[in-house]
Amino acid sequence: ILTSYGGQSPWVRNDDPLYPCNWVDRKDKFPCYQNAVTRVIRLIGLEWEAIAKTCAEAEKKFVSTCFGSYGQNASVTASREPNKIVATCAVARPYEGEQECIRDGAMDITGTYSGGQKAAVLCDAAPSAVRGGCYEAIGLMLRRLKSTGVAQRAECRAIAASPRYAARCFAGLR
Repeated sequence: ILTSYGGQSPWVRNDDPLYPCNWVDRKDKFPCYQNAVTRVIRLIGLEWEAIAKTCAEAEKKFVSTCFGSYGQNASVTASREPNKIVATCAVARPYEGEQECIRDGAMDITGTYSGGQKAAVLCDAAPSAVRGGCYEAIGLMLRRLKSTGVAQRAECRAIAASPRYAARCFAGLR
């Protein structure tokens, strides 16, 4: 918060965009990397190629977590417009971060709209190689948003472009 108002926190470093994630105890790394891209954006702006490169340089076990943060930020900065998210996530492809980017973009959309309909548009616009994971991410969010298994499965069926993607959405419900 301090850095958002122009102050300098001892918990961030301008010369190391992933600090303190690469320094904190193991138990704190996951939540730190989940939010890392927000800090990276404050440092370098919306330079998605540079942000992807930064995530690729994260600690090996947390690269995918960083790309999840990339996807959530891609969704927010694109005003949750599926085609814009897909384009931003494509920048992460050479760094093997596209799947996590799309997944977390779908989770952000599903949570924002309390359902998977608009997130399914994102999944269908994404490259076929990442669509299944996208639908699975929708299921993960529906598990939290819909109170019954019947309602969760009904939404998976209603939004999925095919039975195969409905099955992936069901997998996310588990």
